[in-house]
Amino acid sequence: MNLDSAYAAHQLFVAAHGQQHTLEVYLDYTCPFSAKLWRTLTSEVIPHIAEASLGVSIVFRHQVQPWHPTSTLLHEASLAVEKLNPLGFVPFSQALFEHQREYFDEANVEKTRTETYRQLADLAASINAIDDRQTMLQLLDIQPSAEARNAGNAVTNDLKYHIRLARAKAVHVSPTVAFDGVADDSGCYAIAIAIFSMGIIRDALYNQALNDQPTLSLLDNALVRLVAGLLFISGMIFVATSTYALGITGTFLGDYFGILMSERVTGFPFNVLENPMYVGSTMSFLGTALWHAKPAGLLITAYVWLVYWVALQLEGPFTAMIYANASKAKTEKQQSATVINKKKKKL
Repeated sequence: MNLDSAYAAHQLFVAAHGQQHTLEVYLDYTCPFSAKLWRTLTSEVIPHIAEASLGVSIVFRHQVQPWHPTSTLLHEASLAVEKLNPLGFVPFSQALFEHQREYFDEANVEKTRTETYRQLADLAASINAIDDRQTMLQLLDIQPSAEARNAGNAVTNDLKYHIRLARAKAVHVSPTVAFDGVADDSGCYAIAIAIFSMGIIRDALYNQALNDQPTLSLLDNALVRLVAGLLFISGMIFVATSTYALGITGTFLGDYFGILMSERVTGFPFNVLENPMYVGSTMSFLGTALWHAKPAGLLITAYVWLVYWVALQLEGPFTAMIYANASKAKTEKQQSATVINKKKKKL
């Protein structure tokens, strides 16, 4: 993707013999993982690319994480620095990552937006990223108005540009890396392997724990075993068909990596249960406990469902937000394309 000339300072490295490939890094100044990637990028990756004369250019992209309130302010500050002194953008970004703990939620819970802006301007001035602290504050401060208009500051539109750019690329988390416009999905598959492997270990430990526990004679009969078998088989069907319907990336948190499904899955088993994978897994735990007539298994099953329930309270709203943002970005893109086409027709 081409880099807008207004944000030329975001190009962290330019290929020596003509640009052949582009590596885009979507980072958030308040994200510890982004800071780690930034350090690796600046201390190892860029020097290696320069030494080997590889045809790769590297571009910094803003990935604001709104659940950290100061994230927006830090990205605004970096854009303000670039407006005043493009050469100061990279050093200031470096300083933000080095001092990011000073801007974590707990460190700023009692600070106002204006106070944080002043702290950021002081940081920029301390490393000579800007010449005039007051000029930077003029770009950041919300200007008073007789009527509240929600107009933002002098870099609001710049920040909107970068947020829309990331949404259009379906980038929802930091850090995210795209090579020639293609996001790296390996993290999702790594998590899939980890979750699947830990699930096998969990099931083995569960069965071992049941073997070490006493049996309840009340549960040790043919009827209970029949119910147990039906629960286990039904649970496995729900789990297996859910995985088949969603695929690997849909099952193992692909949406957290920006790998979104084109539409909501409504076929079986999702037309029977809202969360068939969690319900199916719990049914399998319950069936196993009843088959072996182990009361301890019933307690473990209850604990498993509690864990799943807590996970659903967190996953549900977050996943809904991801898809809502993607849908909004898609609509905005379509509207922009419509406007462009209308202008072309007029010409």
